[in-house]
Amino acid sequence: MPQVSIARLFEETRDKLQLTWIAGRDGADKGIDSELTKDSSKGLVGHLNFIHPNLIQVLGDSEVNYLNGLEPVECRKLLEHAATRELACFIIAGGNPAPAALTQVAEYTRTPVLASPIPSVELMWILRPQLARSLAESTTIHGVFLDVLGVGVLLTGDSGVGKSELALELISRGSGLIAD
Repeated sequence: MPQVSIARLFEETRDKLQLTWIAGRDGADKGIDSELTKDSSKGLVGHLNFIHPNLIQVLGDSEVNYLNGLEPVECRKLLEHAATRELACFIIAGGNPAPAALTQVAEYTRTPVLASPIPSVELMWILRPQLARSLAESTTIHGVFLDVLGVGVLLTGDSGVGKSELALELISRGSGLIAD
């Protein structure tokens, strides 16, 4: 079952997303696994949402302004509630400063808080495919993949049984090679 820790996600995307780690380093081992994403109704990545929380909550300009406009006690209460619901991490986008309540809650709940100068929508466009690749199940199969009359055909078998020779014969008759 593929999984990715926040520490690994940070290392893999640090340069592309210009990430910095703001708070919650003790939660670096928190992560996302493919089973959790399959079985959960939660979204993988999305803007801050207290009703239908995402596994990675992104705070853009509007979300940071909303949190800064709340009373400190109410802000802390909302963030604590969010941080205790299978949350992997918070990412503050758009170069916004981290609200004080967020860093306090992150340290208390061991929830990583990352920051990026990239706008929130662009950050999510980059992060979603990265996570999809990291969490995708993969299998290695030895064979030849062909397009025979518009249908994908995978020839498999033990080494030396003639998969490549059969593929060459099919290619000479008009089929297309996809992968060998």
